[in-house]
Amino acid sequence: MRRWALAAASVVLLASACLMTLPACGPATHPKSTAATIKEILGHDPTGVAATVAQKRMLIVGLDAAYPPQSSVDPSTRRLIGFNVDVALKIAALLKTDVTFVTPGWDTMPAALSKGRCEVAVDSLPITPANRSVMMFTAPYVYEKAVLLVPGSAAPLTDASQLQGLTVGAVVQSVYQLWLERLGGVNVQIYAEEGDATDALMAGKVSGVMTDQATAYRLIDGGAPFALRGPFFYQALGLATAPGQADLVALLNHAVAEMGRDGSLARISAKWYDGHDLTKAPPAGLPRYVP
Repeated sequence: MRRWALAAASVVLLASACLMTLPACGPATHPKSTAATIKEILGHDPTGVAATVAQKRMLIVGLDAAYPPQSSVDPSTRRLIGFNVDVALKIAALLKTDVTFVTPGWDTMPAALSKGRCEVAVDSLPITPANRSVMMFTAPYVYEKAVLLVPGSAAPLTDASQLQGLTVGAVVQSVYQLWLERLGGVNVQIYAEEGDATDALMAGKVSGVMTDQATAYRLIDGGAPFALRGPFFYQALGLATAPGQADLVALLNHAVAEMGRDGSLARISAKWYDGHDLTKAPPAGLPRYVP
């Protein structure tokens, strides 16, 4: 997915320097029940940004507009589509709000939250100590599991220790490069882009390429002659707000939990990840990578 370390809601994309504005789908659809719904979920009158959301009946969501299948602009309709888009729309439906999407750069999301440009980031952000120092996180809504792409005829790999002595490709500055280097004993080959790494695997220049499950599934389901080994570790991804927004985080946690209970989170994952559920918690014993 990322390198580092549906609803009746209206949708608007606020223009950035290089993006178009998308028209709204219609007027606000929940004018009567938003405040009551939010108060009922929290058990008290909302504070902070949650109070603003209740008053305006609008949730401003930040995400990356060039990050398929998580989020991107459909070239035919000029509307945002993707897993994170559908998750945001479902959250808005559960909170009885409309949603406005803004598209700051992924690496500038903390600044966008702190400056109030957006209220929540639905952008596959890893829950790490460094990120927690500048953002407030919900419980995980996706688990990014690290796997190894290998030639289809490659021998099984059941343990990280079996990677030692192999030549493994990874994207530069990715969590996979950092994990392999921390593991030690692996000849890590660095590539600028995922496609460069998989081209090297096709050419037999590396024994495998470490990436995330979503990318691996997309390639294999698309006909690439690779097999999947692992997973070897995982990162938990969460929704993020500016620091100090406990009520907003509580609302988001409620929505994520409800999506888990009613199965909608798994269905959205299956829709965008070729039938695969990336929202399942990792198997017991799989280590969590923390940079």
